[in-house]
Amino acid sequence: GSSAEAARIIRVLLRTPRLPPSSLAMLSLQRASVALAAGDWQSSGRWARAADRAFPGDWLSEAYVAQQLAREGDRREAHRRYAALAARTGDPDVLDALAWLAKSEGRAAQARGWAAKAEAAWKARSERLPGTYAAHYAEHLLLFGDPRQALALAEADYRRRPFPATIGHYAFALWRNDEPHHALAVVQAGEARGFLTADMKMTETLALSALGRAAEADAALAETRRLNPRIDDLRQQFVAFRQD
Repeated sequence: GSSAEAARIIRVLLRTPRLPPSSLAMLSLQRASVALAAGDWQSSGRWARAADRAFPGDWLSEAYVAQQLAREGDRREAHRRYAALAARTGDPDVLDALAWLAKSEGRAAQARGWAAKAEAAWKARSERLPGTYAAHYAEHLLLFGDPRQALALAEADYRRRPFPATIGHYAFALWRNDEPHHALAVVQAGEARGFLTADMKMTETLALSALGRAAEADAALAETRRLNPRIDDLRQQFVAFRQD
C-alpha cells in the first residue's frame, strides 16, 4: 500500500548507468503502473509515453499509451491504436481492451466480435501455459464469459501464489459469483498478512455492502479512495494494462 516507496525504488533503478532501452521502457511502465494504482493519471501518462519513446515499437508501451488516451477522453484515437496493435500482435489483452472500449460506447456487436477473438486467443494461450495466463483469462471471462469458470481459474491462481494481485482477482471473482462472505474472508486474510491495495479494498467494500454492513463498507470505501482517489471514476474502467 505504499505507492511513494514503490516509486522511490523505481527512481533509484532508473538511475542505473547504461540501462538498455528495453529496461528503461520496462521500468517506466512499472512507474506508470504505480501511478495508476495511486490514481495519478497525469504521471501514468507521462511515464507511459516515456516508455514508448525509450523503446519504440514495443507493443506493451503502445498499449499503455492507448489506454491513457482512453482515460483522457480521446477514445477514437485509443481505438485506432488498439486496433493497429491487435492487427499486429493478436494479443488477447489488446482484444479485450477493444471489446471493453466498444461496450462502453454502446457498440454491442463490435464488442462481441472483439471479445470472441480474445476468447479464442486466450484459449490457445492457456492450453500451452495455463498457470501463466490464468489471471488474465479469468479477467476476460468475468467481463465477457462464464463467471464460474473465471472463479475456478482465479482460485487456482490464488492457491499457487497468494499475493496482492491474485488476492484481488480471486476475491472479485467470488463477489461476482455471489459469494460475498468468502470474498471478504480472502481480502481480510491478505490484509492480515500485510498486503494492501486499492483493488483489494474496493472488493472489500463491495462485499461488505452486499452483506448489508453499510458502516463498515463506508469506512472501507474511504480507505480505498485514500489509496486511489480515482478508483470509482468512470474512466477507471479503461485501465486494462498494469504490471501485476
